[in-house]
Amino acid sequence: MSNDAPAPDADLPAPPAGRRERAPRDPATMLGVGVLWWSVVTMALCFLPLGVFAVVYSLRAVAAMGRGDLDRADRCWRVARRWVIWAIVVGLAVDLLIMAVLMLLGAFAGS
Repeated sequence: MSNDAPAPDADLPAPPAGRRERAPRDPATMLGVGVLWWSVVTMALCFLPLGVFAVVYSLRAVAAMGRGDLDRADRCWRVARRWVIWAIVVGLAVDLLIMAVLMLLGAFAGS
């Protein structure tokens, strides 16, 4: 008995020359990477102390996803997201407070 059935990949186009085909990414992994990116940016640009906590919990979420523990990864992701939000809020509040104090002291007054 001969097997004349086409291969399952026969109707798919070949990838362009010089490019590797990527494996599909798990959406949970993308969430962890996104929070890690926001955590690092928040730590660097908004409010360092709270941003450090966000980075730590983001790294915990990524590690838990790597182990396949999606429940723990989801909990760490949510905690990291809260730290990111608080770091942004506190960073903006501190910046506005500094600007207000400088205005009251006349730092922006003309000559």
